Amino acid sequence: MRKMKGRWMTDQADVKETKHDKFIRLSEARLERAVHHILLLENLAGPGYEHEDDEGQKLVDVMQEAVDKVATAFGIEAYVPPVVAASTAPDAPAAAPEAPAVPAAPAAPAEPFPNNAEDLILLRVGQQIDQAIGEIEAGRGLEARAILMRLMTA
Repeated sequence: MRKMKGRWMTDQADVKETKHDKFIRLSEARLERAVHHILLLENLAGPGYEHEDDEGQKLVDVMQEAVDKVATAFGIEAYVPPVVAASTAPDAPAAAPEAPAVPAAPAAPAEPFPNNAEDLILLRVGQQIDQAIGEIEAGRGLEARAILMRLMTA
């Protein structure tokens, strides 16, 4: 073992990590960090901060765009919320939103596919989380925030 960038690393000769093992290792850590940062954004809605009415929606919209990019990268159909038409009668009740369409199942992968919800979530958001973390590490908080905001609205 050797120390690299403040972490103890196993020499390549000691252990041969498969691509899937690497995916799992990286996606678990990145998803945990992304969710943590998303939840930190939730704190901005608290009494210690002021925001305009549309600013919360902007945050959510940016996170949704990031999640959609992740979904596309993994070949998953992005969720599109239904649009509810406004009624022309002023006293008419709002129409009930339509149920979202269920996306088609992806083709069977060549390698064994994770079969639990946690692994499926990791598959959906792994690349965007990695991108957001890279932006944070590079000191580009606004770009990271935009990526995470799109991720939160999925």
